Amino acid sequence: FAQFTRSATDADLAVLQRHMEAERRAVDMDDAPLRNRLLGLFHVRIAEMVGNKVLTEMLADLVTRSSLITLLLQSSRAASCSSDEHVALVEAIRARKSSQVQKLLLEHLEHVERDLADLESR
Repeated sequence: FAQFTRSATDADLAVLQRHMEAERRAVDMDDAPLRNRLLGLFHVRIAEMVGNKVLTEMLADLVTRSSLITLLLQSSRAASCSSDEHVALVEAIRARKSSQVQKLLLEHLEHVERDLADLESR
């Protein structure tokens, strides 16, 4: 993400902005299948923008593997928090604040991991 924070273009940020707007609409409409797909795809899109094919493939695989459980069990609250965290990440990227991006990314991944662990223990 440090590389992406330095290299993200206005076009990249515009794509992410539109993506986050679609996430928010799906969350607000409580469209679980759409929000699930969009929340996972956010990470894949950034890996694509960085140009890291291996990371893109790994993330796409991880999103596919985790999508069924999140579709069935992720709460609207957890989805909304995840979308909010995406917004904060992109704002920090837009501001070119690498250390803030790293902090927010770690917090986001911890939240996602914790939410998935909670879902699996149900």
